Amino acid sequence: MSAVSTITLVLAERWGIGAEAETIKPPALGPAAPEHQAPAEDSGPALEAPPVAARDVKPLAPFNNGRPADGAAWFGASLGKGIKGQGWPNRAKDLQPMIDLGMRAIRLPLKRDFCFEADGSINTWVLDNLISAARYCIGKGVAFVIDDHKYSPFTNPDIARFWTAFAPAIEKGIGGPNPLFGIELQNEPAKGAKDWDVWAPSLAATIVLIRNAGYKGYIFAGWGDWNNARQTVRAMAEVRKIGGMKALDPLKRTIFTMHDYWGKHSDPARTGNDQSPYVDGEIDIAKRYGPAIDALRAIGATAVMGEIGGGITPQGPMPAYEGKGKDGKQLQQEYFAFAKANRDVLLGSWFWAGGRMGETYRHKVAAGNEHTRSLQQGLWS
Repeated sequence: MSAVSTITLVLAERWGIGAEAETIKPPALGPAAPEHQAPAEDSGPALEAPPVAARDVKPLAPFNNGRPADGAAWFGASLGKGIKGQGWPNRAKDLQPMIDLGMRAIRLPLKRDFCFEADGSINTWVLDNLISAARYCIGKGVAFVIDDHKYSPFTNPDIARFWTAFAPAIEKGIGGPNPLFGIELQNEPAKGAKDWDVWAPSLAATIVLIRNAGYKGYIFAGWGDWNNARQTVRAMAEVRKIGGMKALDPLKRTIFTMHDYWGKHSDPARTGNDQSPYVDGEIDIAKRYGPAIDALRAIGATAVMGEIGGGITPQGPMPAYEGKGKDGKQLQQEYFAFAKANRDVLLGSWFWAGGRMGETYRHKVAAGNEHTRSLQQGLWS
């Protein structure tokens, strides 16, 4: 039995994830790469793989009710420890100003470490605050997605342990599956690793467990190599290998996430992230993202740009690296046009970053700055 299969089955036994339904079983799983195998204490005897509980599943409107789900990825909400004031959003103080800017979706990071008590029970303070935040956004007609910001590969059983407990509890708290709510299983899973040999099977296994636990809403998921948007073609090829979107998620409510930054610098460590004050002015937006959109469309999948840096700072457009090509404003306008032309597949773009960071941080989303005004005029209007 493969390492990934063992992880799936042991999780089902240890946390009692429902095995009584009679529908589709997880796809066959390949061997895990050594660096992504579960720790020794998480291995155990083989069990029968639980099928996915798909009975009594009611129709659900498209994510965000089919409207463009453009908005921001939040920064600074991942430190909550169940203590007031530890980084969690206050409904009125933090969420409403972001909604007032015009965004239609908010991605909120958390860390699963702080979501359980020492005895393994759910931290009800954290849960209640997440439910409150979700209900607040839903009441305002704004999509709300929570993201476990731990960078774990899907072969890590803690991902399924967390979401099988939390996802059904939150969904119950908001009144059931809602087109304005979703869970992002993991931010940039496996970090920079390209764990293609295990990525799709272990993701499918994780989704099986979450569905069996009772969560019926939208799931968001990315891949290794920092969730690189330019790896989408490879990712969709891996999904095909396990049988396509229905094999990945029998409810077909999984949406992929892509990340990208346009920064370029003489130092490779400051290229392709938020560390460079320059953009790569030689980027052709259609060539950069077109293959990803085509691959998603061909397999019947959808995605969001779950994190994108953009090219405009609070002070104005970022210049092109070494003066070559387009500046940040031109790139951003080109991206806006591309995103709008591919709404059938690219459901939304979540620009980095809302929340608490310095006012001069180059990707700060806040009322009145140049970065935010460009988003309001280009996507949020």
